[in-house]
Amino acid sequence: MGIVAIYVFLCLLLYEGNPFFRILVPIILTIIIMIINISVNIFMSRIYGVPSEYLIQPGSNLRVLGLFVTKISFFLVTQIIIKKVKNSNYVLKIDEWLGMTVIFLISAGILFTVGEIQYKHTDKNFNMLLLIIGILIINICVFFFFNKMTKKNKELTLLQISHMHFEENLKALRSIESIYNEMKILKHNMKNEWFIIYDALQKGDSMRAKQLLNDIIDKTDGAFAEMVTLSQPSINSIINYKLNCAKQHGIYCTSMIQDDFSSFDEYDIVMLIANLMDNAIEASKDLENSRLDVMITTKMNYLNIVISNTIKNSVLEGNSQLDTSKNDKDNHGFGIQSVRQISEKYDGMLDFYEQDNMFFADVLLKKETPILDKIIPNTN
Repeated sequence: MGIVAIYVFLCLLLYEGNPFFRILVPIILTIIIMIINISVNIFMSRIYGVPSEYLIQPGSNLRVLGLFVTKISFFLVTQIIIKKVKNSNYVLKIDEWLGMTVIFLISAGILFTVGEIQYKHTDKNFNMLLLIIGILIINICVFFFFNKMTKKNKELTLLQISHMHFEENLKALRSIESIYNEMKILKHNMKNEWFIIYDALQKGDSMRAKQLLNDIIDKTDGAFAEMVTLSQPSINSIINYKLNCAKQHGIYCTSMIQDDFSSFDEYDIVMLIANLMDNAIEASKDLENSRLDVMITTKMNYLNIVISNTIKNSVLEGNSQLDTSKNDKDNHGFGIQSVRQISEKYDGMLDFYEQDNMFFADVLLKKETPILDKIIPNTN
């Protein structure tokens, strides 16, 4: 009764929902545990011909088997109850249920075989063979499940990265739409302004016409400033768009870019730069006197992309893996992972470091060298 009272108290304290169910659930679970314990105790007592009291003694070897069967049975019963009560798709699939059941049955068989050897003194050679076969099957099943889990995690990661790419493309499309709308407004306003300028010139008011022209030039430059000009349109667009976003947040921007991306997939470069610049803007947009520097150069046979931004406190000191700080971790935190994958794709290197209140993301991507690759074969 004391244990039940503690369970009820914890459920009322830690869980939300209907108070009636928060009281009822721990009581029902305790009753289920009691029924399973008594059933397993009677079952094993009759199989091995030992008193039921012996099965619950601390020194009893059969107690381990009893605990194993009890806990697995409780798990299966509660999962069935949850599936019936909760009206939603269940997490475990049929093959996963089948695998868990097979492992459970084989494990139970191994423990029962150990009991046979110890208490009934039957053919030990045969029982030992059964033990070895059972352990071998369990190892095969575990390997199969780990392999399946690895593939599933990889597919999930790729899906999440694809979702991130889609979001990045969507942001780029929205930026194009925004620029297009600004251009339409600018065109409409310029039409009216030209009439005013024409009227001023007709009246001989050249000073007023000059002032209006200066105002138009200022507004045109402020709408969307192209800070870099590159040969590949998508890379050119994404860098200019991100630099303009940074300027809108009051971030001082500098750039030094060598236009040499011929050895790389244009989409990979776009995603890498977009992710690193997004992180830099996000980290420095609320800081005073913040800056963002973009430097893309060629070093030997590598394309070197260095993007740095102002920081107030060290980022790496408390978050060396650069995990996302956002609450929705299932849908965020894949930017750096995507950058790492692109770096690996081109046999490159990725480094993050801090210096003089600046955070640096330093990426090296290996360029294609067909002639050298023929002369010096890959030894990997």
